[in-house]
Amino acid sequence: MQKRIIGRLVISLFIFLLYGSLSYLYVYAQERVDARVEAGQHYQEGKSLYSQGRYQEATTEFEKAVALITPPTIQFEERIQKEQERVLAPGSFQEAVTEFKTATPLIIPSEVEFQEKVQGQQEEVLAPPLPKLPSTREKLIEKRKKEEKKEMGVTKTITTEAPAPETEEREYYIDVGDVLDISVWQIPDLSKSEVIVRPDGKISFPLIGDIKAVGFTLTLLDNIITERLKTYVKAPEVSIMIRRFGEQANKVIILGEIPGPGVYKFSSPPTITEVIAAAGGYSRYAVLNSIMVISGEVRTKPEVTRVNFAQIIKSGRLSENIFLKPNDIVYVPRSFIGNINTFLEIFQPAISEYMQYMNARQFHNIMHRNQ
Repeated sequence: MQKRIIGRLVISLFIFLLYGSLSYLYVYAQERVDARVEAGQHYQEGKSLYSQGRYQEATTEFEKAVALITPPTIQFEERIQKEQERVLAPGSFQEAVTEFKTATPLIIPSEVEFQEKVQGQQEEVLAPPLPKLPSTREKLIEKRKKEEKKEMGVTKTITTEAPAPETEEREYYIDVGDVLDISVWQIPDLSKSEVIVRPDGKISFPLIGDIKAVGFTLTLLDNIITERLKTYVKAPEVSIMIRRFGEQANKVIILGEIPGPGVYKFSSPPTITEVIAAAGGYSRYAVLNSIMVISGEVRTKPEVTRVNFAQIIKSGRLSENIFLKPNDIVYVPRSFIGNINTFLEIFQPAISEYMQYMNARQFHNIMHRNQ
């Protein structure tokens, strides 16, 4: 009888230890799932920083991700040893027997359920694969996101999560003071450059006289001139482009990685922050430390200034928040622009086509096709 009692106690202790080990492994598996999720967040943050050129901070994020998915073996062994010491500590045997007697009715009937739960936990751990972490050579990343949201200051209206320019196509309507180039293919006598939109909203053109231009898009004005010329010319092919905007209008063009690319009019010379805010902010692909401001005659003698907009947001220094002149062009790139001459070789023909059709999507495609 005594041997039977001792045997039962030994078996009970073994089952208790087995249950404790399984419980610990279950908790450990849950911790690993949480660690993988957190590692994924650090990796995504690092990936975003990489696209902004903030390389040191990106490296830190990647190292955090690696540390989370590869916990030191020594730490795991120490936790196992502490758990064993806790279970086998003096006086714990009687407590183990008592706890086992209490827990046995709950453990035995739910053994199948426990196995299913463990299997489901294993599937959950293995289901979402962690993205491949970059190599040491790839740890060159740009910054953005949470810090910028906290430090927006005067730029509260700028949204860092704006989508890439598959957004609102901003139509341009001809205004007083705009200067147009109008050409008719193979008929140089009918081609005119520097056609100014007069204060009465009209322009003068050979053969057809005065035509209203204010309030029309370039496409609509092109169609009107083409139809009127058909009386004098067989199948005329008209082309109209904006040479420059009215000097007193404070109009600025903003293109690239922003939600609302197009032409914006201000009552006074705007800052670069005001222009970006007016365009709806910038997309998550925008490289803020390499924004280009192009002034002057874009096709012949452009003046290019690189603006570190990320630094303006971070420091909040208004002295670096430059004012823009009428007809300036702001380009928010998707990648860092290292060579300005190479950039202009791509940009100049693309902006010339934009000034003819005022189609931001077409401009965006030309820039990325040639980069």
